[in-house]
Amino acid sequence: MPRFKVDEIRNRFANGKDFNEIFDAFEDALIQGIQDVELYRLLFWNSALCPDELCLFGEKLAKEFPSLAYETYMWLASVFEATYSLSDNFELAMQYYRKAQWQSRKKFSHILMLQIVMIRNSTFRHYIGL
Repeated sequence: MPRFKVDEIRNRFANGKDFNEIFDAFEDALIQGIQDVELYRLLFWNSALCPDELCLFGEKLAKEFPSLAYETYMWLASVFEATYSLSDNFELAMQYYRKAQWQSRKKFSHILMLQIVMIRNSTFRHYIGL
C-alpha cells in the first residue's frame, strides 16, 4: 500500500533536505511503479543531495525501469555537467553521458556526442585560463 501521494513525493523530491525522508519517498515511488521522468528530474536537481546519493538514486531507477535508463543517465549527466565546477563533477558527467550512449547504442546519438565534446572543450578552456 502506497505511503505517499504523488504530490507528496514531488514535494519531498523538490524540497526535501533529509536523505532518509527523500529515500522513503523514492522507494514508495518505485513500489507504485511511477515512471514519470519529470518527477525524478526534481529529485536529481535537489541541492541537498550529494553526488554519491544522486548516483544511488539514478542507478536504482535505471535498474528498476530500464525503459527510463537513457533519460535517467542524461539527466544525471546534465546535473553533473552544470555543477562540475562547484563540486568537480566533470568525471561523473562524462560517466553518465557514456552510460546514456550505451543505452542508445542501437541509434547513434549525435546530440550526445556533441554534449561530450562541449564538456571536454569547456573543461580544456577552463584549465588553460580562457
